[in-house]
Order: sequence, then structure tokens, then C-alpha cells
Amino acid sequence: MKTKAIAYYGTEIYGSATYGKLYGFAVKGYVFDQTFVNREQFLAYVEETGATIINLADKLCLPAQIDSYNMPALMSRFIRLNSLGGMQNPIDAASMIEITLKNTTDEWVTLKNWQKNKLKIDRSFLDRLSSERPIVIIEQNLQEAILNTLALARCISAGMEEFSNEIDPDSGHVKGKAFHWYLNNNCPEEQSIEEDLLAYEDMLISLGVTAVHDTYIQHPEQITAYNNLYKQGRLRLRYRLYTTELNLIGTNSELPIRGLQIFVDGRYADQSAWQDKNHSYKDASEGNAYLAPEDIVNIAEELVEKSAKELLIYTTGYAACKAALDAAQHLKNLPKTQNLIIRLCGFETADQGLLKKARKLGLYLNMLPHLSEDINLYQEHMPKPEDINPLEQAQQHMGEFLSLGAGYQSKQGLVATLQLAMYPPRIHQKLTEKVTDAVPYLSNYPALISNDQKQIGTIDKGLSADFVILNKCPQQKHDFIQTKVIETHIAGQKIYGS
Repeated sequence: MKTKAIAYYGTEIYGSATYGKLYGFAVKGYVFDQTFVNREQFLAYVEETGATIINLADKLCLPAQIDSYNMPALMSRFIRLNSLGGMQNPIDAASMIEITLKNTTDEWVTLKNWQKNKLKIDRSFLDRLSSERPIVIIEQNLQEAILNTLALARCISAGMEEFSNEIDPDSGHVKGKAFHWYLNNNCPEEQSIEEDLLAYEDMLISLGVTAVHDTYIQHPEQITAYNNLYKQGRLRLRYRLYTTELNLIGTNSELPIRGLQIFVDGRYADQSAWQDKNHSYKDASEGNAYLAPEDIVNIAEELVEKSAKELLIYTTGYAACKAALDAAQHLKNLPKTQNLIIRLCGFETADQGLLKKARKLGLYLNMLPHLSEDINLYQEHMPKPEDINPLEQAQQHMGEFLSLGAGYQSKQGLVATLQLAMYPPRIHQKLTEKVTDAVPYLSNYPALISNDQKQIGTIDKGLSADFVILNKCPQQKHDFIQTKVIETHIAGQKIYGS
């Protein structure tokens, strides 16, 4: 039995790499069977094929989002945890923690989305709630946590003490490498990982995402969970996996590990973003350097020896961005590593000179629109605001080598990413004036990174029919409040929407 085509038309269809705006398109089976730039082409196709017609009217139709910097394996771990997000009252926080203490069957009590700039919590506060069970309160950005005395003692005795310079025993505050030690040593069972990944998929699909570069594989158990779901045919999203652990490169996997992610510095929240003198903090400090250029080069050489093809370098401060470029330049001059695909992620503090160099070296740049908000959150100690998340200059200098990712703010989805790219806190962070001009940075260009442009990323004949439908096309900032994804399609199948 032949598959019958479905022909869509409307006034707001965008995202064809060939034509830009479309009158309509047809889906047959798993792929886009045809695209139409005018009504005459559309009607001729319908008459010839007998296709079912769907009028999208003034709804907005776009290629589905390829999230080129996300963390499903990490984020899904916390999807079921109670949230302290938005709480400003310690009494309310204590009530939420006490409810969790009563209801959870696990010995460890963990809550997420604490915002330290709104809610003051320390070790003694948690100790008053319980001294008999370990309590961990994880900050919203997944980079730090507060532990009660019992939790802190257990972690330190198990090996966290190696990172004592990033542990404050008085407040119970752990950050940086100490926090990531906690994550690495508290991995759920494989079955829990599988269940949580599927729940996380539901969220991403509802936000218009159909492909994900998972940049945070930390454990063999996470790879096993992906393999199990893949073999069972239960995964719906397209995954491109990356690990933070060099020893996992080369792991036998149904979904191959494509590359390694490394972190050159910290972030602005705790002044650990690595700066130069011209960008130093108000107290003249310059943050933390986790990796020097020579360290990056050594890691890259070992990576190539393991037959991996991609290196993701995450940077925040100006000195970190420069160090990544210095390392990349050296790697491009070495026969052994000159073909390594290098992605710069975050790249939050940059000027025109750094961006020009990145383009000249042929590097891919993945920037996160939500980092533009850092300029308001940490402005009391942030130097040179004009260099913070300069999406406008990145768009000018990087072109198709620039993509937009979500990072740990994946719950915001396609609509919020578009809004921040168009209406950021400062004018130099503005990517574009129109939604439609931003689309390639969320779909077409991310597909180029992983060489998937012949399969996904745009609405064109022969490509997989991955697309989303929004209830409207936002024209002004206030329109985004009512804008939402109403349908998500992958390979011609509607997997979200009524």
C-alpha cells in the first residue's frame, strides 16, 4: 500500500535552505516530498497526487530545533526532584524540604533549582531539618550545591576532599570540580536513567526539539541506558553523544560517542570565569584557569589517538576564550590534529578580534542566548559588559559556523531561545530583528556541525520531515508570552500535539 502524501500550506512557513519562505510543503512517508513557493505549484501537486490538504493559516511552521548544546543525560537525572526554584522565603523552603524528607524512599534527600541570589541556605539550615539523612540542595545552574553535615562528611570521606579548595566546610557549599565529583559519584541505576531520559524527551519534544547534541555523558551506565532504549526502539529524538570523560571515548555503543567536552574555566556566578587584566573583576581577581592551552593540546592529541573526531571546548571568561583559540591554532598546525573538528561552547566573553580568529581557524561556535542574562545577574562584579555574549558580532563574523544551544536552560525551549536572541538585556547581544532570520541558527547550522545537513535541519525535498508548528508568529516582545509549540513532527510522524 502506497503512503499518501500530506500537503501543508499557510502564510507563515519558513526554514527552507533553498527558498527561505514557502507557500507550502508536502510530506510523504518519512521525508519532505516537495516544497512549494506559490499556490499554483501546490495545487498542481495536490491534483497529481491526491494529497490530503492541511491549512496552517497564520500559524508559524519551522524546521524542528536541533539543540546543539544540551545535557539530557545530566538534566534527566533531576527531572523528578522537588524544586526550590523561585523560593525567597526560608520558611517555605524548609516546608518543601520537610515534605521531601517524609515522602522520598531514598536515603539521600535532593532538591533542585535553588537560586542562591534569592534564597539564603547553608549547612546549619539543613542540619536543623535533619542530621540523620544526607541533604543536598542543587543550584539552578547545575554548577554548585549546599550539603548538610552528614552529606558533606560522606562525600569528603569518599574522595571529594581532593577538591578541598572548592569546598566551604562552614557553609556546606561545594562548587566547580567538587560539585562535579558529587555528580560523578552519585549516579542512578540504569533503569532510573532510562525512565528519566524518556521523561526528559517528553519535555524537549513539547518545546519543539527533535535532535539533541548531548554534551554531558559522564558514566558507562548512561551509555548503557541509551543503548537499551535505542535497541528497544523507544528513543524518539535524534541523539549525538559527547562525553566529559576521556576514558569513555571509544566505548562500544549503539549511539557512538562523537567527541569530548572539556571546561577551561568556571563562570560568573562565583567569579571563577578566567579573565585577563583588562576584564578582571572589581576586586582585581581574574578567576580560575582549569586548563591552559598546552593542556588542551595534550587532551586533543590523546583524543585523536582514540579515533574521536570532535572536541568541545567550553569557555566563559575572556582569558579562557583566548586560551581556547591559542590551543586551536596550534592544533590546526599539527598534522596529527589538523582535521579534528573543534567547537567553542559558551564563549561568553568575546570581542571582534576573538570572533574573527575563530572564523579564520574554521571553528564552530555554539553560543547560549540565556547567558545574556548574566549581564543583569552579576553586573556588580562583571567587567566590560559590552563583551558579554556578543551575539550580534558572532552572527556577523561566524555566519553558518554559529549555532544556538540551550545548555542547562533546556526547559526554555525553542520559543524562549528565540525570544532571548531577539530581545536580550543589551543591544550587542541581539542576534536578529525577526524570528525567521534566527531559524537557521537553531536548525540548519547545527546540522552542519555533525554533518547531518543532508538528513535534517531544513524543510527541503528528500530531508527527514522534522518540523514544528507554533500557534502564532511573534512580531513583538510581548507576543512571546502567548506563543507556544502546538505540534512537533519527527520523520513525518506527529509525536506531540492533539
